[in-house]
Amino acid sequence: MWTGVKVPGIESLLRGVLDQWKGGIDAPDPQSVAAAFTDDAIFQGLRPYSVGPRGVFAFHDRDPVELRLGVVVVRTDGGWRIAYYQASPAAD
Repeated sequence: MWTGVKVPGIESLLRGVLDQWKGGIDAPDPQSVAAAFTDDAIFQGLRPYSVGPRGVFAFHDRDPVELRLGVVVVRTDGGWRIAYYQASPAAD
């Protein structure tokens, strides 16, 4: 059973974090992408998982691939950041 929590302004909050992430991908600027993640973020791309912005940078410092993704966003002293990210191949 899934228990959801309503967070006031969640759409705006997520839009801000994910727009930063997307802007870095669109640029392409792997450093900007990595800045959207917490220092202890668990990042699961199409390779074995990594922890922290360095693994995010390495994943995005390559040619783009069409993906599906899931994220967990948390509030940090520096603002809202991505704490968990999982990417999987997009369905054909």
